[in-house]
Amino acid sequence: MKAKVFFLTIVFAFSQLSFGNDFSKLEQETSIDEKSTDILYILGSGGKYVNGVLSSFPPELVFTGEEIVSFNLTTREIVLTDPVSIKLISGDNEKKAYWQLYFYFNDKPLFEKVLIVSSLTSSDINDLVFYIIWPSNQFYLNDGYPPTVYEYWPDELREIFIKEREDNAEKRKAEWDIFIQYLSNTGKIVGNETAIEPIATPEINDISIYPNPTKGELGIKNYELGIDNVEVFDIYGIKQLAIFNFQFSTQIDISHLPTGIYFVRITTEKGVVTKKIVKR
Repeated sequence: MKAKVFFLTIVFAFSQLSFGNDFSKLEQETSIDEKSTDILYILGSGGKYVNGVLSSFPPELVFTGEEIVSFNLTTREIVLTDPVSIKLISGDNEKKAYWQLYFYFNDKPLFEKVLIVSSLTSSDINDLVFYIIWPSNQFYLNDGYPPTVYEYWPDELREIFIKEREDNAEKRKAEWDIFIQYLSNTGKIVGNETAIEPIATPEINDISIYPNPTKGELGIKNYELGIDNVEVFDIYGIKQLAIFNFQFSTQIDISHLPTGIYFVRITTEKGVVTKKIVKR
């Protein structure tokens, strides 16, 4: 009897250790990526049919931040690598169907949960959803259904749903900022003409901004390399400040901007460089 108990204990412990090792390995592999030391991974849970009976399964790894090809700030379309896309559409070999996703950033949860809905779903959801359009199999990370849905609703209902959408988005703003920041740092943001592109050339890498963090005033070292324009963007890619003919200036004043993370895009005679700054 003792031998059986010991054997079962070993099996259970090994299964738990194996599950933990998957994420330990994920963390090790991602941490050596020179583009970012941050780790974004997404778990999915749902159900599968066993002998004709639908049963739920615990959350499992669906994709990581590395498997996100791009995220469109304007349309909210999220493009994934083909293997992940196929898995989300058709399930894996065991015919699993994912019903919801859980986002984790550096092992801390982002968003309470993200429901997976499709254009075949009849109910209207205003919280954050992973939206699939059939049959084109396009993916979107939306605050509920795309806004165009509300064009067909009566005015009184449209106002209620839009207000609910805005309230939910405001509640998760801090977490959304973290998600967008990760995508910006890894060069995956597209779809906005002012979106930050991580462009830099070796000739202008010596350009630096000080002090960083700053309370408002910024200076640029090596600005004599021929700086034409300086632009400041927030993490959503929205331009907050532009200085043209920078050779006639010596300082950048962002004291009027709220505290947070910004990007300074510097256009020179030899190319473009983008620097991340923190406004306190």
